[in-house]
Amino acid sequence: MTTLNGLLMVLVLLHGAVSQAPSAITLSEKDEFLTLSIEEFLEKRNDDRRVFAFEDYIGDMNMLSYSKDIEDKIKQMPHNCSNITTPYGYRWFQTGGNEAARKWEEELFGFYRLNYFREDMDIKKWFNNAVFIEYLNPMIERIGCAKYECYYKDDNGGFTRYRSYTSLCVVTPSYKETFMKLTNAWPGKACRNKRVNIAGLCKEPIVKKQASQ
Repeated sequence: MTTLNGLLMVLVLLHGAVSQAPSAITLSEKDEFLTLSIEEFLEKRNDDRRVFAFEDYIGDMNMLSYSKDIEDKIKQMPHNCSNITTPYGYRWFQTGGNEAARKWEEELFGFYRLNYFREDMDIKKWFNNAVFIEYLNPMIERIGCAKYECYYKDDNGGFTRYRSYTSLCVVTPSYKETFMKLTNAWPGKACRNKRVNIAGLCKEPIVKKQASQ
């Protein structure tokens, strides 16, 4: 077992490309949830998870499935971008970020990478949600999204930046943080809970219904 010292930091490193997987993980999508079909959106998210599994040798990266139930719950949430409160405290990320949002994510990567191992800073406390990469948590199984527009004004030393997002995604099961203990193994070779290896991801098994007698 190895400890994943923050998905943010490892994603920045992205060492040793693997031919079986796509070559890059995008930082901030251009409204993919709203422009693609659910099947296409889910495929892209699982492709990113597969990249991450091969890059960091994660043997138990679950394949995501889409939850219409989660989507419906997001649509019932109060619209409060300064205090996003999801059902049951499920973890979330925003998607469809503009260029300013992308720049902000890149800065977070750099800050996280430089400061994670500093003993005088508990850097993990700075990230209640790890922005868009919540969906890279190996242990989550389901995702649901809905349109949820948010705008933020960042003032930093006289510099003002306006970030915007078009959608909100919620993932389950929920954990207190994105930092998980992982199985150091070839992708798909350490699947849990009877999940089966599909090209490096662990897919939920199909349960056959017993014929009624």
